[in-house]
Amino acid sequence: MMKMHLSLRTALVTGMMLAAFFLLISSAGAVTLVENGHPAATIVLPSQPTDIEQRAAGELQKYLEMMSGARLPIKSVDATLKAGDLVFIGRQTGTLSYLGHCLNEERLGYDGVALKSSPHALLILGHKGNGQLFAVYELLKRLGCRFYLPHPDGEVVPQRSTIKVENLSYIHKPDFIHRVHWNNGNVNPTLVHPEWYADWAAKNYQGGVRIMHGHNYHGFCPAAQYFETHPEYFPLLPGPEGEMERSASGQLCLSNPDVVNLAAEAAIRTFDADPNLLSYSLSPNDTSGWCECAQCKAMDSPDPEVGLAWRVLKFNNQVAERVAQKHPDKLVFYYGEYGNMPGPPVGMEAHPNVIAGIVNFYDLMHDINDPNSAQNIEYRKRLQQWAEIARQLFVYEWYTYSMLPSPQVYVVGPRIRYYRDLGVIGYSGEVLNRSPDNDLSMYIASQMLWDADQDPEAILDEFFDLYFVEAAEQMREYYDILHETSYYSDYHGVRALDSAWTAERIKRLYAQLERAFAASEQEIVRRRLWREQKCLAAVDRVATAYRCADLWALGDKEARDRGRRAVAAAVAYLDKLADEDIVADTYIRENVRRLQRRLARCRRYGSSSWIRKK
Repeated sequence: MMKMHLSLRTALVTGMMLAAFFLLISSAGAVTLVENGHPAATIVLPSQPTDIEQRAAGELQKYLEMMSGARLPIKSVDATLKAGDLVFIGRQTGTLSYLGHCLNEERLGYDGVALKSSPHALLILGHKGNGQLFAVYELLKRLGCRFYLPHPDGEVVPQRSTIKVENLSYIHKPDFIHRVHWNNGNVNPTLVHPEWYADWAAKNYQGGVRIMHGHNYHGFCPAAQYFETHPEYFPLLPGPEGEMERSASGQLCLSNPDVVNLAAEAAIRTFDADPNLLSYSLSPNDTSGWCECAQCKAMDSPDPEVGLAWRVLKFNNQVAERVAQKHPDKLVFYYGEYGNMPGPPVGMEAHPNVIAGIVNFYDLMHDINDPNSAQNIEYRKRLQQWAEIARQLFVYEWYTYSMLPSPQVYVVGPRIRYYRDLGVIGYSGEVLNRSPDNDLSMYIASQMLWDADQDPEAILDEFFDLYFVEAAEQMREYYDILHETSYYSDYHGVRALDSAWTAERIKRLYAQLERAFAASEQEIVRRRLWREQKCLAAVDRVATAYRCADLWALGDKEARDRGRRAVAAAVAYLDKLADEDIVADTYIRENVRRLQRRLARCRRYGSSSWIRKK
């Protein structure tokens, strides 16, 4: 065996010799990728690689070159390979022979990864979805690369002249089958470089099984198509004169068997056309207007705190039963815990193919286990009830806003672990505001969604040490001050109040950034600090504008003119940052400009006509 081993190291490796080479994989040993700044290995792809396998090989080649300056060649397994260590990517004889037994739901699930090193061979294999790409990113993470924030300076790539992989045997199934943070309509229009965000999301394992979960009653039963000919599909509601009549707005008449059929047929058609989709959405519309016909009311729970939660689940169960006859492995989704829904539907059980979406509008600002948060005490109680009702749970949260950022960095990690331990399988984070703080919150959440056994405090400590390097201590203190706006405030909810961004706190943040700049030595660290500084400057200008308006409403006659100047400064500064993807200014700027118009037309102080909706 040793003789064969030595001959492979000193000769060209042909297809026939690879078979013998793979016999060595079960033994321990190191793989040398780069040695003294020179390529020491070849990346080997299948003879007909998929797009994702080719991308994975390209990413590995790119980052190893960034780390060492050495560019590893990429070859097909059918080619004659030069002497040296080999890195096998994707589904080919070597990887399948030794890792193929992992390619199942139990071991890897969707997007799972498997890595194995042996003497002079490294096997990299992913399962379904983006698993192959994630396997490369997992290897790069183990080599010290970090992809913290979605901008060019947000990555940490260590510099090494020699890169080896030793005793690596890693198999991982993601803790959540759906892991997505998505920029909403207020954020996306502001992104000058959406490719930064998409690239960052992939490097942090975002994606997973596709789960349809938007509001959809009028998707499968649109009023424009059905109301004129079938008004009975739509809710019976009080009309303008108090009489009961069918309405094209609001929800649907869930007791109508034809509506059940419409929903089931729409789901079946969708699954027929898209076999990779796991769920079809039965989420109610984002309104009130529940049907008041006698048949619908008869579906409700006699308990007023549960009420129509029974009605909605009964409807979903009927649809799920129909869909399961054609597609037994597919799910129907609905927002069960939402602002226009009571519940949970205690006393009922969800069909096994129903996935209940829990929208967290309780307290995003404090630890989910905080005994002083009445909202989170209630939230945990309801989550436990949901876990008893439905086999499949999904959580939807916001990365939040008011007019200003609402930090979650210290609380999002423990919350994700709580969900995993409860049995939640999918997660969607709607990003309502971009800032370095929100980006870091999303990074921590992404890591925990991939592997919730990680220590979120350790993730944070590592971030400060690797990202801010010589300014780490000062930036830890900066983030401690920053998070007083939410974590240490008396307000418990889904966003920090504008008033939490006080002039005194902003002054302390500026002073702490000065200390960080004084400690910094590297140009890349200074650029990262400048991103924090620019975000703080935007927060400062917007907060000042609202503070002046508040003072003017309370009777300070001069505050109106100060507010006008502050609003103009805020708008100008947001315009200046528009091409740097530091803040999402669509929502913020619209509200600041609305304040600008109100300040301009109000003639007297003390008027309440300027006041924004809290």
